Amino acid sequence: MAVWLSMFYAVTISSFLGWLSWARINQVRGVAKSAPLMYLMPPIAGLVSWITLGETFTWLKIIGALVTMIGVAWAQFAGGLRNTVVQAESG
Repeated sequence: MAVWLSMFYAVTISSFLGWLSWARINQVRGVAKSAPLMYLMPPIAGLVSWITLGETFTWLKIIGALVTMIGVAWAQFAGGLRNTVVQAESG
């Protein structure tokens, strides 16, 4: 029974209310302002796993996480920076 209650909590409370909150934030603040908050999910998940499950983090894991997050940020924001430079030069 505890497993079913845990599944109910994980699906209904965590996921559903999380997505409702995210939709509300996007509605109020706009997607452009709330999108950078997505970068908080991996560090928060790591912190929660460290507190609740005793997850250990080696330097290799930390460096891998940083490289991945920097790569994602670079891919997301590089196009915007390039367009700004092109507009400034042609303007």
